[in-house]
Amino acid sequence: MADPIQVLQLLGGSPVSAYTVFEADQVLTHGQLNELSLYLNQQQRLTRTQLVGVGLISGMELSVGNDAIGVSPGVGITTDGDLVVQPTALAWRHAKPYDTLQPHYPPFFSGEALMPLLELTDASADGAQPLPTLLDAPLTSQDRVVLALVETTEHDPDLCVGEGCDNLGRRATTRLRWLLATAADAQRLQASFEPVSERARLLPDLMATRPQLIQVLPMGGTGNTTPGTVPVVTSFVKANLNVGVASLVANPRLLRFQTVADTTSFLTAYRSACDAMVGDLAGAFALLAQHFQPELQALFPSGSPVDGWVQIIKGHASAMTVASAQLTYGFFKDLVDTWNDLVNALLDTTAILLPDANAFPKHLLLGSLREPMAWRTAFFPSVADTGAREAAARAGFLVRKLDTLIHQFAVPSDTTVRVTPSMGEGVSLEDRAVPWYYGADMARAWQFRASRRHQTDTLLGYRAAQYGGNARALNPLQGAIAGYEMFRVEGHLGRDVASVRGELQALIASKHLPFKVHAVLAHTRRELIRIKPPIRFTDLHRLHHLVRQDVALRLDEGETFTDTFAGSLKTAIAAKTIPDQLGGMVSASKTVEVAQASFKSFSAEARTTLAATRYTAYQSKVSATPWTTRLAPQLATLGDVRAQVGDAARNDLVTPLDSLVQTTHPAWLDWLDQLIVHREEQADDKLLLLNFLQAHPQLDHLGGTWRGGTLVLLYDDQGLVIGDFALPYPFEEAEEDEPELPVLKPPIQLRPIGTLHPVAIDKPIRLGLGELIDANVAGKVANLNKGIDERFAAADSAFASKFDKLNVDFVKQIDLSTSTLKTVLQGTLSSKGGLAEAAGLGGSRLVATGDALLDELAKDVDYKRQRVQNLVELGSRGDLSDDQRSLVKSQLTTAQSDLAVAVGATAEHVVAAKTDTTSAAAASVAGILAQGTILVTDKTASTALGSKLGALEVAAGTGSQKTLIGSLKNIGLARG
Repeated sequence: MADPIQVLQLLGGSPVSAYTVFEADQVLTHGQLNELSLYLNQQQRLTRTQLVGVGLISGMELSVGNDAIGVSPGVGITTDGDLVVQPTALAWRHAKPYDTLQPHYPPFFSGEALMPLLELTDASADGAQPLPTLLDAPLTSQDRVVLALVETTEHDPDLCVGEGCDNLGRRATTRLRWLLATAADAQRLQASFEPVSERARLLPDLMATRPQLIQVLPMGGTGNTTPGTVPVVTSFVKANLNVGVASLVANPRLLRFQTVADTTSFLTAYRSACDAMVGDLAGAFALLAQHFQPELQALFPSGSPVDGWVQIIKGHASAMTVASAQLTYGFFKDLVDTWNDLVNALLDTTAILLPDANAFPKHLLLGSLREPMAWRTAFFPSVADTGAREAAARAGFLVRKLDTLIHQFAVPSDTTVRVTPSMGEGVSLEDRAVPWYYGADMARAWQFRASRRHQTDTLLGYRAAQYGGNARALNPLQGAIAGYEMFRVEGHLGRDVASVRGELQALIASKHLPFKVHAVLAHTRRELIRIKPPIRFTDLHRLHHLVRQDVALRLDEGETFTDTFAGSLKTAIAAKTIPDQLGGMVSASKTVEVAQASFKSFSAEARTTLAATRYTAYQSKVSATPWTTRLAPQLATLGDVRAQVGDAARNDLVTPLDSLVQTTHPAWLDWLDQLIVHREEQADDKLLLLNFLQAHPQLDHLGGTWRGGTLVLLYDDQGLVIGDFALPYPFEEAEEDEPELPVLKPPIQLRPIGTLHPVAIDKPIRLGLGELIDANVAGKVANLNKGIDERFAAADSAFASKFDKLNVDFVKQIDLSTSTLKTVLQGTLSSKGGLAEAAGLGGSRLVATGDALLDELAKDVDYKRQRVQNLVELGSRGDLSDDQRSLVKSQLTTAQSDLAVAVGATAEHVVAAKTDTTSAAAASVAGILAQGTILVTDKTASTALGSKLGALEVAAGTGSQKTLIGSLKNIGLARG
């Protein structure tokens, strides 16, 4: 039996290295011609495999239907150098068995046994059967793989009869055949290459562990849970407290927060994060040494640097201090970023150097019927491919960069503050500015593109002057900075926080930099705070100024009264109208004179203090001259004198001295001082790290801050900067000069004539003990009083009934409005801006909270409130007919129902959106809701609104929204 026809392979053995050079008149043999042909053929095939690559380049994708298999146009190269080109789409509905009578292709055989194969063909082929019939199952469920076979064979067409033969030579032919193999056999036919990308899959993707500045813990213990994340806490609560996630959300009191508060906990948080990254990096470096030993040997001929890397990074971690914590953390983040960039570059390095010609010499796998994109021969580019060379070169650069990062890191001692534009962590590390904690040599290994182009002088960084930066690198803030999303701030650690803050604020102002600067203390004691406004001027200070002016006016009136009283008393005594020995005094005139002089001295001293137009000036004066402690004794003395002359003196109206005795305004000054101090302490508490973290959990360390954000300087109890954070939004406690408030002058007709400056004493002072009273005067006074009483009685009788009725409703409305609005404003509008907004409640106004939907809802409430108010006023008119009044009443009922619905919808949005009702922006909304609720007096509408607000109060939890909703509900309850 004749040997089977073989499928020819031209690159499997040794390549032809010599061929005959033809000469003139030379006799050619077939061997010489075949030798040349084979050489040229092999060179052409080697050009493809060594300079282009092997595998499926593009196309030849499967499409599998119920009864047909399709292949799209495409191109590929086998490892024998065959260029496989399919210019048109193909589709088969039939197949036939592929047996041993076909040309022999060694990869199809396991020993002597041919793997089971089917050849895809058309219906006209001998033995062809429909695919569903032949496979006895839907095609899409078949675990079969389609492959293309480039069948190159030689055929000898010589016709020999006896001893005579026509020597026609052999004929080589190539045809493309399409076969179906089982998945198990396809696995044996799959390429066994292991490019760099395959080994790179063994390397881990690392994560830069974040320091846990705020830990969320279950209330009542942490014994069997790992703090740090809400999911962990949720699992703990569900397992140990027998409540679900919904209960956890609805009852936040089940959680407590543990916040970094001082330098010790600050260092612990960063040390833990760095230790985690050291462990991950050490394991990753070990895998790199294990799987990429040849590449490391080529880059580092003196030996693998991996062991040295691990020792150095462990040393950096153990040497971490409070001052270097964030720098060391930034260094480890850079290592993690560079490692991940290295892994990505290695995964892109799919080129094969000298691919094995026997890997898939004549076939290409096109995919599985069940999963068309699986079981496809990948394309392995040549090392000459531009992309492959780029990936390999970049991978080598990144390995060297890791080495440079590790050796160039050092805690800097620079004290010059610099701001460098940079990009954020959304781009590769090499596209960001070079940090200041690396030496100048870091520039040559920082960016692959710049190093390859010899343009490292273009890199931005703190040490641009040291590595020879160009003009833009040396002065980056002189040029356009709109393309940069963040700004590195460096050179500030270990320096006085006030100096650093001042330099940064000056730089921000002079260079128009788009970020703010704030400072917080890494401690729990507010008395150690170094950076805060000289004064936080609020309406409390204005109210304090108003009360000071009031007390000063009362003292002035009291001094005028005592002067007039003393003078009149002396005149009366001199005229013998009253005796000098009154109330057991040896001399009433001398006693009053002494009391007058003492009060006058006290009043002048106190009014000098009270006249201060700045709060700080008043505090300075009152500390030196505490006038309030002398007020009570002065008033007591005057009271005793008045009592002693009481038998001879009578006041028809309240005197200024009586007003001073009765008023509590001097106490108001002390109370306001206490409120101001309390507010200052609350504001100071916000400058402590533990409170600032809870108020701003968005804090992150970036080595700078975002465009439009805030750089938060962190300083210790010595006032030295130990770190910084970034907020993605602007925030700073504004510092403003203390204003000088105007001296308040009372109107001329402040009080009835005779009280601001009392009536002369010869009129109001009457001698006591009946016998001293002039009977004539007494009779006249009695008649006058009788006439006045009669006139008042007549007027009162006519006026009382009308006034009583109006007064009941009026007082009820005024009390209701005052109490409820006061509750709303005090509970929800605590900010300076909020109170200013609340002062303008009523009427149409612009609503601008930043929440467009909330603005529209508030405007709708305000419109419907105005309509109800207009209808109320219309209904009170006396010129309406009965029909008109009935119609107005009906419209009023409908309008109040609409208003109640609008108030409920707006309140529901406030709760759902978690609107901060203590902000200035929400002031007008709170006032509108309060005014609208007051006007819902219809019983049906009021009941519906009350039910709505009751449900919202429960849903609001414990935030500022709950306070607002509760206040609105109380308005309805108070109205009845």
